[in-house]
Amino acid sequence: MNTFDDPSLRLPQADELLRDHGHQALDLNQSYPMELPPDDEETTARIPLELTTDLEANADTALEALAQAPNLYTRGGVLVHLVRDHLPDKDGIQRPTSTPRITQVPSARLMELVSTHAEVMARSGRKQELGPAVPPMRLIRVIEGRGEWPELRPLVAVVEAPTQRPDGSILEQPGYDRWSGIYLAPNLGHVPVLPWPERKHAEIAALDLLEVVEDFPFTTEAHAAAWVAGLLTVLAMHAFDGPAPMLLIDANCPGAGKSLLADLISLIAFGRPCPRTVMPERDDEMRKRITSIALAGDPLVLLDNIDHGLGGAALDAALTARTWRERLLNTNDTIELPLHTIWMATGNNVEVIGDTMRRILHVRLESPEERPEERGDFRHPDLTRWVLEQRPRLVAAGLNILSAYTIAGRPDLGLKRWGSFEAWSDLVRNAVVWAGLPDPAETRHELRAAADVEGAALRQLLLNWDTLDPGGRGLTASGILQRLRSGDPALDEVRAAIDVLAPGRGGDLPSPRSLGRKLGKFRARLIAGRVLQATSGRMGLTWTATTTQEGS
Repeated sequence: MNTFDDPSLRLPQADELLRDHGHQALDLNQSYPMELPPDDEETTARIPLELTTDLEANADTALEALAQAPNLYTRGGVLVHLVRDHLPDKDGIQRPTSTPRITQVPSARLMELVSTHAEVMARSGRKQELGPAVPPMRLIRVIEGRGEWPELRPLVAVVEAPTQRPDGSILEQPGYDRWSGIYLAPNLGHVPVLPWPERKHAEIAALDLLEVVEDFPFTTEAHAAAWVAGLLTVLAMHAFDGPAPMLLIDANCPGAGKSLLADLISLIAFGRPCPRTVMPERDDEMRKRITSIALAGDPLVLLDNIDHGLGGAALDAALTARTWRERLLNTNDTIELPLHTIWMATGNNVEVIGDTMRRILHVRLESPEERPEERGDFRHPDLTRWVLEQRPRLVAAGLNILSAYTIAGRPDLGLKRWGSFEAWSDLVRNAVVWAGLPDPAETRHELRAAADVEGAALRQLLLNWDTLDPGGRGLTASGILQRLRSGDPALDEVRAAIDVLAPGRGGDLPSPRSLGRKLGKFRARLIAGRVLQATSGRMGLTWTATTTQEGS
């Protein structure tokens, strides 16, 4: 019997709770605008503000009044508020309609808020009589220029489903949570989270989540576990202090379901498809894209359909940072913003570049079908609609895994350390394994073997080095290129490796400078029992491949 068909193995009363709350299917082609829930604070009287030449005192009073504004916060040295609208694709990121986002408060809106929450008065005329006034722009500039506003509340993020707090508790109360700085603007009904889940509940919950993706052609069970880890990462993204690896979903062919698999995580966590963008080829453009994402506070972003190498300095920095520092466009102002974004990427046989490899949690699909998009043998034919109908139960399943593991004391499972992502690994990765699934990090080894193109090319070069330099005297970059131009067919393997490591223009060999710079990147790196070494001489650096004792 299929485990998923046994009602006794489902979370207690989950189906009854769904029926009681009358969940309906949503149409992804429609927008569902909704007001952000008001804070539970009582409205207070307007604060008197008499305008004088003492701008500091005026600003202090204005900020006392602004502290009463229910939708005004601070974030990364910027005054922000929450909006729910459709942001045009001017920053290169496609966001679904009505996605709540964090945005900087315009000066005009700040002036309006001062007028709303302060009784602004000024003296005018010969008699200097006191009367109503509009807050002057100079006062607004003083407020904006302070850079720190202890009177106002800090905003970390906005979420639309219950989430795990840093102390392991579950944030379920709508509105602003003063303890975590998170704003919960729920867009789903009651989530049946268990108050004291145990390991058996976590194991059942893991099976519930696997039902969502049971029809996808995962290469191994560990790849399915990596998808579960991706979902739990979003539900627990504010519960661990540190970055999370990027979830790369790639496949052997188009139509295998990569983008859908990514959207399922967003549908469960947020009730809508994932905000997505293409990855710019230029690193400076990627930095601008990341800055836009940090400014908007996007919790989840998909780099969709990668058609060139995945990686680069900007992306690498974003994947291992919790703050993002960048100069604002068309200004000399530098801002430092929280970067609480979970990254995903999709593509076919994606080539991962350089150091990005160690920042990847890999999900691999391998379809045996020639046209997988024409399949029809699915357990849930309209999967997105089914997921939205089951969303409260699925969110609860993820939170029950995390909560049960936390309540159990977060036992150490002895998993191999994952550098830069220790906090994520200690919570999310351990919780997945504790719930009975394979270690999702197992997929990294397969990815490294399949996608480390440079590593494979370097291995090929070193294994054929004796053919390139039979006397073992060493070669300069110019000498290597001279040997390759000889046309010796015995050097075809070396030529193929150089074409990958340092491709020239139009299929030609690279310049000596370009080749030398590339070889310098791999200096002293151990591959296949050999190490690339360089010594200085009259002709520049001379390169040799030394066999280590381990490889001898």
